[in-house]
Amino acid sequence: MPVPRRSKKKWSWAADLAAAYGPEVLAWGDEPPDYECVVGLWLNRDRPFVRECLAVTSGIGAALSGQIPAAWWGSVTDNPDQARQMAERAAARRRTRADADVEKVFREGRWRHSTT
Repeated sequence: MPVPRRSKKKWSWAADLAAAYGPEVLAWGDEPPDYECVVGLWLNRDRPFVRECLAVTSGIGAALSGQIPAAWWGSVTDNPDQARQMAERAAARRRTRADADVEKVFREGRWRHSTT
């Protein structure tokens, strides 16, 4: 039975829901999903794994750079004001650590370089 080429994209939302909440979320009434939906889900079977990999990669990048995207704060708070406050606190901590690192370099005299 042929399936339209757009089936993978068309059913990606269903794959995301099934990965997040379990396959029971796809039980629409008494009838099982149609053939196109099943094929679309099959074509998207790697999607949850890839999304997890992207999340880990993004987290590693944020940890190494010290820059946390604003959207992350919004996803762990209840409202935009809390997100802004958390972002400001994180930025202040980052500045404090950077200032302490610079102070340590000067205190230890590592800022001088030799010309020989």
